[in-house]
Amino acid sequence: MPSKNQTLPISAPLRIGITFDVKLEATPRPDLPDDFQEEFDSPATIDGIADVLRGLGHDVDKLGDGRQMLKRLLDEPPDFVFNFAEGEGIARSREARVPAVLEMLGIPHTGSDPLTLAVTLDKDCAKRLVQSEGVAVPKGYVVDNLAGANRKRQEVEIQFPAIVKPAWEGSSKGIRSKSLVQDASELERAIQSIYRDHRQPVLVEEFIDGDE
Repeated sequence: MPSKNQTLPISAPLRIGITFDVKLEATPRPDLPDDFQEEFDSPATIDGIADVLRGLGHDVDKLGDGRQMLKRLLDEPPDFVFNFAEGEGIARSREARVPAVLEMLGIPHTGSDPLTLAVTLDKDCAKRLVQSEGVAVPKGYVVDNLAGANRKRQEVEIQFPAIVKPAWEGSSKGIRSKSLVQDASELERAIQSIYRDHRQPVLVEEFIDGDE
């Protein structure tokens, strides 16, 4: 459905753009974690979505993401955008880029608005917001650099077991069996591994057992 405060054009057929990031078919780079494309879509998925929209009588333009998308939005703005773009790289606001551009250009789109996407990708920021409304959250801290990891652990004493995860990822990226740690030595190794592989701050929290 369109984002809040946006309405679809009444005329049909619509010119619908699809924004997305595609999984590379080539062998993943050895310097990146095996799940770095976890949230990206296959070409077959994007083609399938386009075919369904065309079957409903709409004109479809596969816009992609990045500079190519920006140029096409400016040259021939669509009536509406199906946004599947996750944003490349590791910046914490990368999922909000496309909705922010669409909002600026006045193009209605599916999914959440830029603020929602930016806040929820940053796990610590989301945690602080819900905590401010009285929601119980697990005790924890963020490691911004490896040199300060031990100091952070001493400042915020947490109980083991603990869970260690990238601070700016979704879809369980970076969470493996070794992310659940039982003591300080396992914690240190997990922090180093995640920081090295995902190149971003690391969130450490007391582990809460049970269903999500």
